[in-house]
Amino acid sequence: MQSLVEFLNRAVRRGELRFLLIGGRSLEAHGLVRFTKDVDFLVATQDIPVISGLLMKSGYQMTAETAIFSRWKHPSMMADDVDVMYVKPETFEKLLEGSKLFEIGDVTLRVPSVPSLSALKLHAMRSNAERLEKDGRDIAELLKLNPGILDKDSLEKLFCEIWVRPSLPSIQPPRLMISPSYLELDLPVVTEWLPDNDKLPAEIIDTWIQREQAMRWKPGEDRHSPLPANEMFSFD
Repeated sequence: MQSLVEFLNRAVRRGELRFLLIGGRSLEAHGLVRFTKDVDFLVATQDIPVISGLLMKSGYQMTAETAIFSRWKHPSMMADDVDVMYVKPETFEKLLEGSKLFEIGDVTLRVPSVPSLSALKLHAMRSNAERLEKDGRDIAELLKLNPGILDKDSLEKLFCEIWVRPSLPSIQPPRLMISPSYLELDLPVVTEWLPDNDKLPAEIIDTWIQREQAMRWKPGEDRHSPLPANEMFSFD
């Protein structure tokens, strides 16, 4: 990974590319270390040709692409797989604001802030219910390891912006209609993820997951649907 990031960083220094490290490796910048099998980058849409060209020059081959991401593999078994997420330029600028410098060996690169990473994970969870447990626990642990980054009001606002479409008439505070598994979630449960609660964030997540598994959506109920698979991440 280090050699690839250094190769991309040379393009950054030449003013040809801007990117952020996201995914599992980016969590390390905020104190959370977990095993990951690939490397995830985020770029603005105008930089898609640039990073694609650089990856191909590094020997990578694209194996899948949608409107919002691409997946890359290298012939060498020693090279990490690469996922590249695409966002609009204005979203990239917002993610760049407050981003953190992170050193991997001799290479320095930028990773999104805890609120931005949480927003990205909420988007992923909303798009794919199978990510609920893993990404939910990542958010909880980020908040535990970085106390004071998000207060309860800010966390609630984040859920409203990313996970719930406020324009839906069926959304009535203090309950939110949550899309990944078509379930209701109490706001107090969400905000108890914060470290100042008596329970550990992971325990709150366990409770939440149990609630989600127990409250399945039934046809005819007024629930709000998951994101379309190709809906690009954005937030205000």
